[in-house]
This record gives sequence, C-alpha cells and structure tokens, in this order.
Amino acid sequence: MEIKGKKVILEGREANRIYNKGAYGKFKGKKLYISFIEACYLIEKGRLDGNFKNFIEHATKNEKDFEIKYLVYRDLRDRGYILTIDSHFYLYERGKRPPAPPSYVVMPISERATFSISRLTKWLQEIEKKLMIGIVDEEGDLTYYIAKFFRLKGDFDEHEYEGNAHLLRDICIVWDERLIEALKKDFIGKSLNNFMLLSLTEAAYIREKGVKIIKDEKEMEQNEFMKYAKDFEIKYLVYRDLRDRGYILTIDSHFYLYERGKRPPAPPSYVVMPISERATFSISRLTKWLQEIEKKLMIGIVDEEGDLTYYIAKFFRLKGDFDEHEYEGNAHLLRDICIVWDERLIEALKKDFIGKSLNNFMLLSLTEAAYIREKGVKIIKDEKEMEQNEFMKYAKKIQPDIMERFAVYKDLRNKGLLPKTGFKFGSHFRIYDKEPYATHAPYLVHVVKSNYRCSWAEVSRAVRLAHSVKKDMIFAIVENDIKYIRLKRITP
Repeated sequence: MEIKGKKVILEGREANRIYNKGAYGKFKGKKLYISFIEACYLIEKGRLDGNFKNFIEHATKNEKDFEIKYLVYRDLRDRGYILTIDSHFYLYERGKRPPAPPSYVVMPISERATFSISRLTKWLQEIEKKLMIGIVDEEGDLTYYIAKFFRLKGDFDEHEYEGNAHLLRDICIVWDERLIEALKKDFIGKSLNNFMLLSLTEAAYIREKGVKIIKDEKEMEQNEFMKYAKDFEIKYLVYRDLRDRGYILTIDSHFYLYERGKRPPAPPSYVVMPISERATFSISRLTKWLQEIEKKLMIGIVDEEGDLTYYIAKFFRLKGDFDEHEYEGNAHLLRDICIVWDERLIEALKKDFIGKSLNNFMLLSLTEAAYIREKGVKIIKDEKEMEQNEFMKYAKKIQPDIMERFAVYKDLRNKGLLPKTGFKFGSHFRIYDKEPYATHAPYLVHVVKSNYRCSWAEVSRAVRLAHSVKKDMIFAIVENDIKYIRLKRITP
C-alpha cells in the first residue's frame, strides 16, 4: 500500500480483490487508486492492512471535512450500497455497481453547516442525478433527505369577482352575500355567520380579480393596500372564539378566562394573550409575562385566515434518575468530533449513555467532550492535552453556541437527565428521564439566549412536531441562570 497525495495506491492481486468485492477506487493502468475515505473504511473493516487509528488521524489532518464525509460513506456502505468517489459521492441502487450509471449524488454535510437555499438550488441545477443529502449530527447520527425541483399542479380554476371587501387594519371583511358565495365556492376566506374574513394575502389576490378594497369608505389603490395596523381585530377574534366555546372572559389590563361553569366573583384560571401570527416571538417577552402574571398563561395566536391556535406557557422543572460519575482516560480531538479509543473509558461512557460506539472506537460530540473533560477525561489534540478554556475556544469556532449548549447540557445532567442530540426533531436536545432502552425521550429542549426572537410560524412548527412524536417542547433560556419554559398546544 502506497500513499500518494490524497490517494492510496494498490497493485496486483490485492488491487483486483478490493475492486471486485465492492467497486472501490479507480484503475489507472494496473494500479488501483482509492481515496482516503475508501481506504479508511477498508482498514476499519479489516479488508485492508493498516492501523485504523493512525490512518483516520492522518486523513483528518489532510482532507477537509474528512470525518463528516467518512461517516456518511461508512453508513451507506454498511447499509449495503456501493458508492464511488469522484468530485462527489455517487450512489448505486442496491444490486447495481459500475459500469451501470449511479442513481444519486450524495452530499455529506455537518448539522453545524448553514443551510443555504442558493447553494441547494445550484446543486440541483448542476447535478444531473437525483440529489441525496446526508446530515451528520453532533453525535455522529445520520439523517438523509432527497431534494428536487418540484412542479405543483392542481384542478382549481381561477375566476373573476365583483363586489367590495372592507379593510379593518389587519384583516378584510366581506359583507356582500353574493361575493361571499362566490368566494366560498373557490374556498377563499373564512365564513362566519353573515360575514367573511379574508387574510391580507387573499384580499390582495381577489383585488387583482376585480374586487374593490375599501378603507374609510374609499377604494384603495394597490400601492396603498399593504398598509395595515394591528390589535383590536386580533383581540376580538380571540375573545369571540373563546366566548363561542362557552367560556366567560372578563377584560381589564388582560383577558381573564374562567373555567367552564365558573364566573366572577370566582377567581379566573388563565390570563389570555391575543397575538397575531405576524408578531415576532420574543423569548424575553414571554419570560416577562410568566414572571409578572400570577395566573396560568394562555396564548391565542390568530393566523392570517382568522383561525386560532392556543398554547399554554409555563416555567418548567425537569428531573430524572441518572447519576453523574467521574471518568479516566483520553479523548482525541479530530477537527469537529472527538474519538475515544480507550476500551475502559468507552465502557464507562456507554454505561452512562454518552457518545456513540462504532466497532472499536467511540464518537463524542463537542458538548459531550466538554462535559467528560470536567469529569476527569483528558482531551488530546496533536498529541497534547488541551486545557478547558483552550478546548472551548476551539469548539466555539466550530459551534458558535457551544457555551450556551454546554451550560444547558451540564444543568440537565445535574438534574439527573440524559440529553442526546435532538437534530432529527429540529431541536438541540432530546431528553430522557429514564434509560433510553426503557422509554422514549419525553422532552425536546431548544437552547436560546435571552434575546432570542423568531416568527411564531417557527414556534408553531417546533411545538407541532414535538406533539406529533409525543414530546413536550421546552425552551432553555441561558442568561445569568437557566430557565426552562414549556409551550404546549391545547384545544380549549
């Protein structure tokens, strides 16, 4: 075996054996050139002579993103696929191999990489095969996506309309019965008794189809139309919906909601905050509400079509059954992952469900590595031990939010909980309160700073996904201390 540049060169019977058993590498004359990734896989599986530990460390230093590429390649090979490597990974359907054409181009990506829609568009434009994206999360687990340009087509016809829609700040209302009937046939708007609500988007659409938009008894030009204000109609829609559901609400500085069958002078059960989906979600504002409001907090979100979604928000206490332990041994930092070779340390970490064991080594996320370092393990880089501040400084370049994630990870461990990556669920951690083989993780935790802001659509997506996999969505706010807020979707 000869190493030349970023290739390993094989000759003779060994070259033929390696190629024939899995289409590894490319022949140039009588020599077989295989990539570092292929060579590393063959060494790990015992099909090629070499020291796996030494080879993977050499490859990581000499090839950008080697460890990410290797984990994707390794996983797909272990699943029984043949991959060839050129400028990209080329994947063949099961049972096929060169010279047949590959079915997919596979792009290996770290979860820490920034998603760029322009980059994805460029890949789809340039790559002639189907595109598969393999995402490696911080614990070395894999998630795969198929990406493609998509054509949408349906059976609905477009129509012209006549009549008026009246703009009231955040929404449009239609009173004209004939227009209401025409819009209902095309499933536009939301009909409520003797009037119809339209979102601003729907109003803009029907204006182009002949409807006049009226504001303050005057028809609006198109350039005027996008101006709107907020508050009253959002409050009214929440109030109206809860009253229609049979609840009594009183109004003071807030909406106060009484449980069914109760009314003043009994104390209310909830404070209700009416909010438009267009409002910005602010974790600091939510924290302030929970600190100042003595009742339970219900949030009523009005979407652009006037539909309501309700959440209960509360400070949440987490507790589990896991003990913390001290460890001995070394973990080796290879760019953005840590590897443990020490068998005794691997066994100790496995007992505490830390890391991911792969044959004769273990992968650790940077967060896990930081944790076990505080518990006695030495982090080795380039054959030298790293101090904790040196390691965290290095880790922050790779994972900018490592300080916040690590603070939450430590806190959860201290509370007897087991945090594991939540990437597959769109969050930072999935949290176990009992041993993973005995139960599912009941919580998803997303780590944010106190100035975190996003759209309510993002919050809705997170809570809905958590609910769909039978988990609670919790935000961990890192400031001077750590606060946990649970958001739970309810039907009043």
